[in-house]
Amino acid sequence: MTTNEPASSANERLAKTVFAALAFASVLAGLGIYLLQAQLGIDADTARLVATAFLAVGIGDTLLLYLWDRLFKRGQLRSCSRTAARRRIMRGASQRLRSTNCWMRA
Repeated sequence: MTTNEPASSANERLAKTVFAALAFASVLAGLGIYLLQAQLGIDADTARLVATAFLAVGIGDTLLLYLWDRLFKRGQLRSCSRTAARRRIMRGASQRLRSTNCWMRA
């Protein structure tokens, strides 16, 4: 393990926390605009459109949290070096390579 791994883990947790807070804040903002449209002086169609946009942003942030590990495959990159992947490909062991999820990145 290198010394950067705990720091990157802490940064990853912070990023996930920020996205969770943004998702929650977006949903709350959309709900607030929709419920307080009369007090804010916004007509119903505009309030519905803005609330839907905030809801879509909240859903997008939530999906990002669920797909975070698939988008940033750090665990797989650490377990497999490019040199090892090249050696396995040169030996014709592509089936073993697929089973370990250790692909060489171009």
